[in-house]
Amino acid sequence: RGDIRTRYHGISWICMGSDNLDFERYSKNLSDICRQIGVKPHHLRLSPFVRSPGEDPAVANLRMKAHMEEARYHMGKLLTSVQRKRWKSSHKILLVVLDDVKDESEIGWFQFRYGGEGDKINDIVVTSRSSQINGAVVVTVPPLSLRE
Repeated sequence: RGDIRTRYHGISWICMGSDNLDFERYSKNLSDICRQIGVKPHHLRLSPFVRSPGEDPAVANLRMKAHMEEARYHMGKLLTSVQRKRWKSSHKILLVVLDDVKDESEIGWFQFRYGGEGDKINDIVVTSRSSQINGAVVVTVPPLSLRE
């Protein structure tokens, strides 16, 4: 086991909350991850998602998901670059903690890959109040003391 901080070069904590994961929120989450691991978010080079007036909502949703896929790809490439230049390590460099997940489908958006398309570059820990998360291991945590 060991200390979690010795296993990863970066740990990022993202509060998922109750809003649906759209491109605006996703790009904010990616920027938060960058800041938490000491990388400037502008290195992601994300272009904004703009809805066309009168566009069918289903078509707009498909375009938004494609935009999110592109953002995830760029995040994987950025993390790969950071690993090579700064951390010089072959083990997983990032632990992403997704706090208060309500929709299981949002978890996969935070699994990044080497070079954007290779093996997984990070691990994910999910916290949720829902017992409906597929494959979840239920851990009951007692209330923390004020000191904790």
